[in-house]
Formats: sequence, C-alpha cells, structure tokens
Amino acid sequence: MGIFYDKGNLADAPSLKRIKGRNGEVDVAKMRVFFGRYGQDEQGEIEQRGGFWREVEIYGEKAKACHEHLRKGARVAVMGREVEFEAHDDNNQPVEVYKIVAEDVTLVLTRVDKVTFKAPREQSEPSTRREPAYQ
Repeated sequence: MGIFYDKGNLADAPSLKRIKGRNGEVDVAKMRVFFGRYGQDEQGEIEQRGGFWREVEIYGEKAKACHEHLRKGARVAVMGREVEFEAHDDNNQPVEVYKIVAEDVTLVLTRVDKVTFKAPREQSEPSTRREPAYQ
C-alpha cells in the first residue's frame, strides 16, 4: 500500500514479544490505535465525525521503548506504511485486513504532564553545537 502518517489514541498498552526474523530474533510491539476524524458543528464546537481502527506494529529498540513508555489512551503519531494481508473471520472466510508497519511511533505531548530525559551519552569528540540545558 502506501506511506502512512496520522495521530490517534491507543486502545491498550502495547504488547511486546520476541519473534524470529530473517536476521535472528527481533522484538515487536503491537498496539491497536483509533485514528479519529473531527470537524466543527453548527456552533463552531469540535466534534468527532468518525475514524478508524488500525493494528500497528513496530520493531527493534523502538518496540521496547513503546512497550515501556506508552499506555492505554496515550495520544501517538504513527509514521510507517500501510500493508494489506488476508486473514480469516470466525467462519473461516477470507477477509482483507490492513495494518500499519511503523517506522516510528511518537508520543504527542498534549496529554503529557512531565518529561524526564536520560543523561546524555559520552561523546567521543567535543560538540561545537550549543546544547540546551535540560533539567
């Protein structure tokens, strides 16, 4: 399919498992995300006007970070590609299913109260760039 970028809310905290890949084992986080559609009503108020659910998968170190830091209800931005595959319903009939294979899942800061940064990694060469002083 194509490139995908949208913002949505997690139905639950991401699950994490280790799977066998082409180059050995890899971590995969799976999450279900609702991507809402919004508009204004006659009074100018914002209202939900539909939306859609998608399964989202992300791999590697980012999978572990999603599992560790994201929770149910978190607002996230998802960047990746939408892929189509065949699954079977309860009557064992084939159905087309879409999922997002994410390159990145980022936390949207509108619902974040506090952020704590890790200490910076040791640099092999001094930086000439002026870095902000994070607390």
